[in-house]
Order: sequence, then structure tokens, then C-alpha cells
Amino acid sequence: MKYHLLSIAVIVMASISFSFFDLKIASLVNLYASHLTQLFKAISLVGDSVWYLVPSLVIALAFKRINPGVAMKAWFLFTSVAVSGIVANIIKFIFGRPRPGMYISEGLKDFQFFETASRYLSLPSGHATTVFSVAVFIAYLYPRFKWLAFVIAVIVAVSRVMVNKHFVSDVMLGSVLGAYTSMILYHCYYRQKIYGTE
Repeated sequence: MKYHLLSIAVIVMASISFSFFDLKIASLVNLYASHLTQLFKAISLVGDSVWYLVPSLVIALAFKRINPGVAMKAWFLFTSVAVSGIVANIIKFIFGRPRPGMYISEGLKDFQFFETASRYLSLPSGHATTVFSVAVFIAYLYPRFKWLAFVIAVIVAVSRVMVNKHFVSDVMLGSVLGAYTSMILYHCYYRQKIYGTE
């Protein structure tokens, strides 16, 4: 239940940000945070899905017969990142939300439905989706490190706003998508009741 409530709260905050704060925050970041762009670009690299997809796939295949338990963990990580990423890309394509840079340079803020160009793929943030799917993976299988994982996920999500690649609501919705994908897949892989699990 607590996961449902937290997700609902994040979605509500994302809706509020979308309606009232996204454009203002993007403008402020453009004006006052440009000198930090290189730092946050480096931080954003942590959210690149390739860092998780390739190693997890290699481990899953390599340990399939040697150690099925390790292989299952690797498959869990791989599918969490892959499935959430695919869903995120489908949503991006459908809604075609212009990135903050398009708003700042051209004043474009309306959805451009079914666009494929990167400049129209702002919603949701793929990096936020990835890091939160990984954070939930860590929270379930390596709970000692769950707070560190979520702190890193939040920092990476914020970095996407600070480099003006996404609006605040984009990273919020991406975080919910990534987290929920891993929660659902955890239930599929381990057949345990996930709600209320510490």
C-alpha cells in the first residue's frame, strides 16, 4: 500500500509541476545553471541503460547453468531496464513532448503527437526510468543499499532537469514508470507478495 500511495503522490506532484512549474523551472535552469552543465552531463551517464543491459545480459547467459540464482537476478535487472525503457519510448513517441530546449529557443511547448525526433521525446525521462528501475531492483535484492540506490537515482533524475533535457514532471513520471516496472517483474520472478515488503 505504501508504494501505491507514494506513486500516487509523485504523479500528483508531476501533474502540478506540469501545469504550473515546468516551464518556469526550465527557464531558471537555462539562466542560472548553465555553468554546471558539464557536471550534470557526467552525472547523467549513470542513467544510460546500456550500463545495465549489456552486463546483465552477459551475466544471465554466462551463469544460466553455473548458478541459476545469479542468472535470475541478472534477468530480473535486464528485463526491468529493457521493459521500462521500451514502455518509456512508446510513451515518448505517442505524446511527442518538446524538450525544454525547444521551449527556450522556439517557445514550443505543445505536444507534437507521434514524433520521432529526439527534440520531441521529453516525456517521460528515459534516464529517470532506468535509474529508478535499477534502484528498485537493488532495494529488493540488496536492501542494505536501497537508500544509497534511491539517493543516486534522485541525483541522476535531477541532472536531467539541470542539463535542460527534461522538465521536472518528465523525471517524476519516469521514476514511477521505472519503479513500478521493477516491482511488477519482481513479483513475476520471485512470486512473492511485494507490497509491504521491507
